[in-house]
Amino acid sequence: MSIELVTILLFGALILFLALGLPLAFVLGGVGVVGCYFLWGSKGLFVAT
Repeated sequence: MSIELVTILLFGALILFLALGLPLAFVLGGVGVVGCYFLWGSKGLFVAT
């Protein structure tokens, strides 16, 4: 996946979940963990924990 597409997807998810009214801490953490999982797989989650 190109860096441009990843940036657009993560930023779009951030805006979407903030617009839904979720707290900023949960949105940043959730988008970060999900993005990490899809970019690097399950071994990438060790970076986030």
